[in-house]
Amino acid sequence: MTDVLGELRGLVKLLNLNDLLNATLWLGSIWDVFQYFDKRASIRDSLTGINSERFPLAYCVLRAHDFTEFGAVNREELGAQFQLDMLDNLGRYSERNQFSHYVNSIVHELHTRHPEMDSFVPSEFRKDVERPESRAAYLEMAAMLNGLPSSNKAYIGRRLKEMLAGLKDTGQCGCFGHKRLYESTVFVFCGFSKMERTERIRSMNTLVEAALLKFDVKEVLGIAIEADDERTGCDLRWVRGTPEVTPHLARVAEAVFGGPLETSIANPFGDARPYTPPKNP
Repeated sequence: MTDVLGELRGLVKLLNLNDLLNATLWLGSIWDVFQYFDKRASIRDSLTGINSERFPLAYCVLRAHDFTEFGAVNREELGAQFQLDMLDNLGRYSERNQFSHYVNSIVHELHTRHPEMDSFVPSEFRKDVERPESRAAYLEMAAMLNGLPSSNKAYIGRRLKEMLAGLKDTGQCGCFGHKRLYESTVFVFCGFSKMERTERIRSMNTLVEAALLKFDVKEVLGIAIEADDERTGCDLRWVRGTPEVTPHLARVAEAVFGGPLETSIANPFGDARPYTPPKNP
């Protein structure tokens, strides 16, 4: 604990509020900001004076997340390039934030319990609902979503917007799974049209169990959204363990998540391309 407090004191000494807000604005998520300051610690002693934060931030955005070559760069030239990059991509940063809002709005909703949950949660799932005075699971689900990198949030937002627009007023449903390459949790985002909330939750649970089976993981967080009116909020179902495999569940898993699982990598704005593992030298 002492070491952690020492690091925080050092960070406070070297940062002003404007620096922190700029880092958050351009990096886009809590995960990215934490990663940035973790790597930045290696050059902390070289950052002195007012407005010095713009140089490592520019280096991180334009060059690399590893600061091993930071000492060799021309800082003034780097700062000028960063200014031009920000101006050239201002619209893309705004679009990234709009797409990320799809995930951030779910996080925001998780901080407030619906006052009438018993009116729509299926009876078989009510045992899993936390008491009003306990919010541990809800806050942990919020942390799971909030811990996604900005590139992932923007990518998910792009897919959600497209999926919900295609489902609106159709009476159909759709979903997609999202799993980070080296992590074991799958997020399943579901959209439903013209379906009662109770049945949406039941259908989402089936899709969550199908994802457990198809992705061969032990933890899935499902998010159900009404495509006809997104303002009605969302419902979440967090399932851990191994599902009971039935012929019906196996058919659903194959129909919804069938085929080879694709691995993609997203740029900071959420545009994805196929991921190619690096070749061994």
